[in-house]
Amino acid sequence: MVDLTINKEDKKDYIIDIDEDRDNYAVLYADGKNELFGKSEAIREELLEKLERQFWNFSQEYKVYAKYEKKIIVFSGILFYGIFEVCLLSLECDVSSAFLNLYVLLMKSFSGSLASIGFLLTTLWEIFSLDEKLSKIHIIEVFLKHKEDFEVLLYKFNNGDEIKYSPVDLMNIDNFNSLEEICDFVDQAEKEIKLEKIY
Repeated sequence: MVDLTINKEDKKDYIIDIDEDRDNYAVLYADGKNELFGKSEAIREELLEKLERQFWNFSQEYKVYAKYEKKIIVFSGILFYGIFEVCLLSLECDVSSAFLNLYVLLMKSFSGSLASIGFLLTTLWEIFSLDEKLSKIHIIEVFLKHKEDFEVLLYKFNNGDEIKYSPVDLMNIDNFNSLEEICDFVDQAEKEIKLEKIY
């Protein structure tokens, strides 16, 4: 589960990953703490409910935070870049000898360009990280609003009752980067179940 915590104190209760083996669910929290739960259907349902609750509790606040944070990143980037370029320009004007002036000018321009590129890449990375989380939020929102559509029919009784399961849930949704990937995975699971019924 994508980490949507903004405050440090929220991290101790926010689940970011659940691994399972034959006997246990290994739950990892955003603060790095691990916890083991015995494997049962009741525990699984309880963990899925907690994941869904925490998502709805934190996603709206994170969207507001990300929008505000992007503005700060862009504004501080422009401000820092402007101050940096003014400092470089003032340093370039302080050299007296013509040969030394050209050498220093080239060195300062080169180092200034590297610093500018480094800062630009850092700024773009911060914005990309925010956008990536916002994209995950969108995917999870759509999934949760339509999760019945991602279920696969296992068995239908004569009285109309059905047994269904979802190959995608909040425990494994981080493995998917788009709704198309989720749909493809569910379609594949459905085809495999149909083949099993034939044999």
